[in-house]
Amino acid sequence: MIATRRKPFKIGKSKAVTLPKKCRIGESVTMACGGGLALVDPSGEIPEEDLMRFFILYLEPAFQEWWRREQEKTSLYNYARLGRKVVNGA
Repeated sequence: MIATRRKPFKIGKSKAVTLPKKCRIGESVTMACGGGLALVDPSGEIPEEDLMRFFILYLEPAFQEWWRREQEKTSLYNYARLGRKVVNGA
């Protein structure tokens, strides 16, 4: 498994990212995108309709729920930290 951050670059009117060298990359790549998240099959073996169905039914809902909880944790942490600063500063 690989997790990495890449900077997009322009190609014509589109934006592109490079795939890590360790990925098995086929002749074409299939992907499903939505809501700020992308699912990519670098081998191109999974048909785009199947990838999109998986994305819509499983990945996107699970990701949105996880992301909401992460944001709540961050908000609660920041609130508690700021609250202590105010109390300590008084």
